[in-house]
Amino acid sequence: RVFRAHLEAAEMMQKPVVLHVVRSFEPVMKILSEYRTYGVVFHGFVGSIQQAKRAFNAGYYLSFGKRTLSSSKGREVITIAPAHLIFCETDDNPDIDIEEIYKEVSELRGTTVEELRKQTADNYRKLMRHDSLA
Repeated sequence: RVFRAHLEAAEMMQKPVVLHVVRSFEPVMKILSEYRTYGVVFHGFVGSIQQAKRAFNAGYYLSFGKRTLSSSKGREVITIAPAHLIFCETDDNPDIDIEEIYKEVSELRGTTVEELRKQTADNYRKLMRHDSLA
């Protein structure tokens, strides 16, 4: 009930939602399909490749932190993620500098830290402009 109320408010205000999903990916995706979203970010993503692809196909963003990097599945997701649908974060471990996350993610993706930083900034601007309607 609370999740639906949150989605209704986001829809009414035309705002994106940031979700922390633990062992409930399928029900969350089903509920999201019932709403017009103005951007969805799966923060601290640690799901499977199949879940990641479903999120990307829906136009949703995934955000990667230390937990993602600590998982072999997470590292694989990072390598296949479309650049225009990713973010990096330190929420799961505030003692880690974001530069460390950028460094590890950029290495996995075969790009530079500077390019990754630019891409995630562009993704943020896009998300906030509502260009990412799903």
